[in-house]
Amino acid sequence: MLSKYYKNSYFLTGFYLANNTFLHNLTHQLPIKRAAIPIKWINKHTKMCIDGFLRSGGTYFAYYFRHFNPDDHLAHHTHSLQQINKAYANELPVVITIRHPLDSLSSLICYDSRLSISVALHTYIYFYEGLLKLPPTIYFDLVEHKGTPWELIQKVNKYYGTSFAAPILSDKELADFLATIPIEIPSPSILSSPIPNEDKRRKKEIIKKELLKYKKYNKAVEVYQALKNRSI
Repeated sequence: MLSKYYKNSYFLTGFYLANNTFLHNLTHQLPIKRAAIPIKWINKHTKMCIDGFLRSGGTYFAYYFRHFNPDDHLAHHTHSLQQINKAYANELPVVITIRHPLDSLSSLICYDSRLSISVALHTYIYFYEGLLKLPPTIYFDLVEHKGTPWELIQKVNKYYGTSFAAPILSDKELADFLATIPIEIPSPSILSSPIPNEDKRRKKEIIKKELLKYKKYNKAVEVYQALKNRSI
C-alpha cells in the first residue's frame, strides 16, 4: 500500500505523462506500462472518443456505448488531453465528460483517500484549462442529463452525422444495466464503485466540506463554468 506521499507523487507523475505534450510524446516512444490499457487509446479502428477528468461519468457512458455498439471501437478513460488532441486530429466524434469540481473531486478522493485535496484541485484546474485551449465540442455533464447516456449519443449522431445505437431504457432496464458495471480498484469496496450509493454519499459530504476551505476551489468552479458555457 502506497503512503500518502508516494500516492500523490505517483498520481502527479501519471497525470503529467498523460497531459503534458512533451512528456506524453517522449514516453509514448518508450516500452513502459501505461495506466490506460492499449484498447482504450485511439487506433485505426476507433469510431469515437469520450474522455475527461477522472470521476466525471465516463464509466457510465462507456459501458452503455460499448454494450449497444459492440462493433464500434470507443477510445475512453485515458484522462489525457493528448488523447483528445489526437481525436481532433483524426476528425473523430469527440465528447468530453465534465463534472462540477465539488462532485468530481469528492468522488475522486472518496475513491482513494490517500490523494490530497490540493493535488486533486491542481490537476482538475490544469486539465480544464487545457480543454479551454481546444476547439469547443460536446460536453457531457451527467448530472444535467439525469443519468441518460442515450441523450448524449443522440446528440452525437445529430451533430456528427453518425448512427450509433442509443436505445432508451426503462427504469428497470436502467437498473439492470447499472448492476453490470463492476466495482473498481483499488479495493473491492462499495466506496470505489462508479455507481452512487449511500456509503459514498456520506463520505463525499465530509470531503466536500473540506474542499470548500481551499482557495483554489473557486478557480476550479470558474474553469468548469467556462467550459460548460462553450458546449456546442
